[in-house]
Amino acid sequence: MIYRRLGRTDIQISLLSLGSGGHNPFGQGTGVPESEIHRLIHHALDLGINHFDSAVPPSYGDSEMILGRGLKDVSRDSYTLSTKFSVLDEHTREVISEEVLNRTVDNSLRNLQVDELDLFLVAGIQKEDEHIRALNEIRPMLERLLKSGKVRHIGTSEHSGGDGGHAWLETAVGDDLIEVVMVAYNMMNQSAERVVFPMCIEKQIGTMGIFTVRNAFSKPGSLEDTVKRLKQRGLLDEKVPDVNPLGWLLDDEEPSLVSAAYRFSAGNPALSTIMTGTINPDHLEGNVRTIQKPPLPNEKLSRLRDLFGHLSEVVGN
Repeated sequence: MIYRRLGRTDIQISLLSLGSGGHNPFGQGTGVPESEIHRLIHHALDLGINHFDSAVPPSYGDSEMILGRGLKDVSRDSYTLSTKFSVLDEHTREVISEEVLNRTVDNSLRNLQVDELDLFLVAGIQKEDEHIRALNEIRPMLERLLKSGKVRHIGTSEHSGGDGGHAWLETAVGDDLIEVVMVAYNMMNQSAERVVFPMCIEKQIGTMGIFTVRNAFSKPGSLEDTVKRLKQRGLLDEKVPDVNPLGWLLDDEEPSLVSAAYRFSAGNPALSTIMTGTINPDHLEGNVRTIQKPPLPNEKLSRLRDLFGHLSEVVGN
């Protein structure tokens, strides 16, 4: 396993991390027995994965509790954890109270069966006018939370399903309190290279890549539908084929678009780690092998950037 430093923190994080969200969070959507997820968690540790991500219920269902039970007998110094929580009230869109924030953190500690959270990720920011207001109001609460010892580092996760231009992260990375960001980045959504990564490198902010694969590169027909929608909006030209638009990436060295997607992200040194949400042990092993391959050849990277580098759109969900 390859390990990278998570920004200016003291965490050496595996290049692949295991998430518990996505379309089938820890198999809860399809009734996968929890015992199988526990085996998956331990298999991930055996493969060298040392970071696990979750979210406060009900965002990922019972994932926090499943993860806590799965790691119960594992040495605490062999893994790190992140969880995320909307800091805005779902109905009023006002910043939550400090009482709610502290209660939420205490619940996560209890669910995950640990004494401290390595990363607490601020989430739930969706509208442009919420960005600075939320950060200013929540900042003193987060500073006191750090002093309490219940949280080691503060980060933020963008609303990756609706913020293709990374407006929230562009605001958040300017705050010295933020040490880690969770950012959407993939072969067709490269805008983080322009908007987020340069400042993260400058300020030594750790980066956790999401939306690496999702539907666009794994579900038959999804990529063609995505390309069609982007063309209808005038965002792609005819250089991008309507049928099998990324087929040119595949050859004897590159067996699938999933593999190409992981290599694309893993080859960018600006990313500290890449989240995978698979619950299939074989797929997990394959992903670990893939991220340790050399980066995609320069000619493929150049073509991807020529075709899609201008986009600032949500692609991949």
